[in-house]
Amino acid sequence: MFAARQPRFFWIGLLFYVTSFFIVGVSGIRTSSGGPAFGFDCAFITLLFSWEQAKVLLHGLPPISDLIQYFSILISGWINLFFLAFVVISMTGIRPRVGIAIRNAILLMIPSCWIVLHHEHLLPREGYFLWTIGMLFALFSANSTHSVSQEVSATSGVCP
Repeated sequence: MFAARQPRFFWIGLLFYVTSFFIVGVSGIRTSSGGPAFGFDCAFITLLFSWEQAKVLLHGLPPISDLIQYFSILISGWINLFFLAFVVISMTGIRPRVGIAIRNAILLMIPSCWIVLHHEHLLPREGYFLWTIGMLFALFSANSTHSVSQEVSATSGVCP
């Protein structure tokens, strides 16, 4: 099942990514514990937001009035799911072109976190930076994406 052997930076990236959920991700928010929000709090809150907003819309209640804030939180909540899909695709070696598409989507999704941080008056902390660096390490060191890049570059100079 796990066909593609991954380089060391991929595993270091995953380690950073997982560790980021257990350290402070942002400050300026108070959780039920009374302290700053850990990475798992941020991930849970943003993912839960999309489900809660779907319920609101199904019941005919008005959604958030600021569409930029709405979509930023929504997209921020889905980054982790996209990243986990990327990891599975990279580790199995199946559908490397889909892995590249997901990698590019994640890169386009990351700035939505910055909008959330700004709108919610939050300060990124060590967990946020470790989360981002971990994803970037894994995204750019995965073997499945390199094999497609090499395949495309090898065939680009060949005339049919």
